[in-house]
Amino acid sequence: MALFVLDIIVLIVFAFAMILAFVGFSHFRERLFLYKGLLAACFLLDHFIIFAVQFLFNTYPYVGPEYNFISTPEVKIVIFVLRQLAYLLVAKELFGLKFPNWFYALFPLLFILYWNIHARAAVSDSPFPAWLFYEVMQAYLFALIVICSKTTNTRERADLKKLLRASVVLLVCIVALDLVWLFDLGELNPFTAILGIALESNLFETALHVLYCTLIIRSIAKRFAAQLEHHGQQAPNGSNEEDIEAVVKDLHLTKREEEVFRLLLEDYSYQEICDKLVISMSTVKSHAHNIYGKAGCSRRSDLRRLVSAKSTH
Repeated sequence: MALFVLDIIVLIVFAFAMILAFVGFSHFRERLFLYKGLLAACFLLDHFIIFAVQFLFNTYPYVGPEYNFISTPEVKIVIFVLRQLAYLLVAKELFGLKFPNWFYALFPLLFILYWNIHARAAVSDSPFPAWLFYEVMQAYLFALIVICSKTTNTRERADLKKLLRASVVLLVCIVALDLVWLFDLGELNPFTAILGIALESNLFETALHVLYCTLIIRSIAKRFAAQLEHHGQQAPNGSNEEDIEAVVKDLHLTKREEEVFRLLLEDYSYQEICDKLVISMSTVKSHAHNIYGKAGCSRRSDLRRLVSAKSTH
């Protein structure tokens, strides 16, 4: 019963993260929110399938194997490939990675790779092909973590460093638990039974996905809170809100540039802007560069003069 309730809570977290991410995308029109929504959707679909099958067979033990749709390789493989693509797209936006366009054409090859591994696992007496089927995902994610750890964004933000470290720890636990489960090593350590080795889902993998979805919820909630705070505050330095809106419109600033613009007017440091908007230092500097370029100036005092000039007309 406890595991059933836990599964329901996990599904709610995944669904909430997905919905919030898509709402954030529709509001802010930033690709990162769309990619986060896709990632949360993959977590939700994967966990729902596992939960549904477990519920079906635990409730109706005489149901035939034809209803075990989790054993259909196409479903699992499509989810795996979509999840790997979502991981890459989120990392690309969050860590500032750059990949050539042809690189994304490699993802259909992942489907072929998974299919071949699954075909070998179906006819093999060894558990190794089945273990390899699941560990391709972990190897892919570990390689992506290594790449992300070398980016400027990671060096500038302590929260990203903590996220990558936590991901590595959970990945090691995922691989270890898969080894114990698939190679039937549970009898070597009675404690492993408490961790739920008999379950189709790896509890550490679920923990990793919950961590990611929790961070998705937190980051998007902070963005909405920051925007509400901006709208609730009076214009900085005695400026009229209408004057700021007029300058924003004249300069054709994007929504994110407007957020940075307002914080610059309020004398926030670049690091404080990073923390408030949950973005990297390089992203803040890039937006500030664009703002100054559009305004034709290089100092905050010049930005304030632009706003003040509006009030004189």
